[in-house]
Parts: sequence; structure tokens; C-alpha cells
Amino acid sequence: MTRMTGRTQNTQDTSTTTTVTINSVTATTILAANADRLYARVSLDSGLADNQCFIREYAAATDNNKAGELLIRITGGNDSLLKSLYTTFPDNVYTGEISAIAVSGSFDLHIIEG
Repeated sequence: MTRMTGRTQNTQDTSTTTTVTINSVTATTILAANADRLYARVSLDSGLADNQCFIREYAAATDNNKAGELLIRITGGNDSLLKSLYTTFPDNVYTGEISAIAVSGSFDLHIIEG
């Protein structure tokens, strides 16, 4: 069945959930290009402390620059969260490869794509 969301058309009625480990040395592909993508959500693991990464709307092979949309989770006395979720725009979904690189260390990202 074909569905339209904004300007995006999709023939799938399912979503996939994956976990990808990223690091601060080499950019990692977290979602392959998908012309049928309706949405994508990337989140930091809720159990992590003081982690930051960049979500990049281009191929990991392009470079290892730490640039793009910043996801950040800083913990404190009240376990504060700040920008721990990345989502694609519902009216004009980016369908190319999405990559990520950590600011420091390595950790898991949780990805949902539909």
C-alpha cells in the first residue's frame, strides 16, 4: 500500500529498530539511503552519562568531521536531558545516507526508521 506523508511516498507499512555503536574517530553510517523513508528517529541511550554526537545528513565515507546536528545528554543532580533525539522533517523527509560521529568515546545510538 502506498502512503503519502507530506511530500514523501512510502510503500511499506513497517518500521525497523536498530542499535548502532559509534565512536569519535571514524564516522559511522547509521541509516543507508532509502527512497521509501517516511521518518527516522535517532536517540541516545537513556542510561548514558555525558555523551555527545553529531548526526550528519551525508555519507560517512565523505569525512570524519565533527559537524552536523548535535545530540547531547548531560547528567547532573536531576539527570538533565538536552537534545537527545534527532528526527527527520515530516513534510520533506531526507532520504539519503545518515551518518554519526561521537564527540568522544564510543556508545550506542538507537534508530527507528519507517
